[in-house]
Amino acid sequence: MINFGDHRERAAEWTLVFVELPGRRAEASGVLLLDSESSELHLKLRRDWDENSQNNGYLLNQIVRKYEDGNPDGVGSVFSVPDQINALTGTAVQQAAQNYLSMDNYVRVTLMPETK
Repeated sequence: MINFGDHRERAAEWTLVFVELPGRRAEASGVLLLDSESSELHLKLRRDWDENSQNNGYLLNQIVRKYEDGNPDGVGSVFSVPDQINALTGTAVQQAAQNYLSMDNYVRVTLMPETK
């Protein structure tokens, strides 16, 4: 999810999202290097996990999220993140980019000035 505040001054940033998305989607085509467990992305994700998993607040948020999503049985997956990272492939990233960075899946919102 891309989240910006509701400040009018930041409207230019919102339009940049639509400029950036097609390029990001195209970049995902070059992610096949992910198929190596020593890829830069795998290393970064593992490093992030190592840092975050030392923080009880992070783990608690992940566990709470499983319950909020109606998946209390999935709590164990919170602790299997390194295995999930290792299983990540370039093909999976490409498919996710095609599915979720589509310009057909967005909501257009118009902010109107507040009347006093």
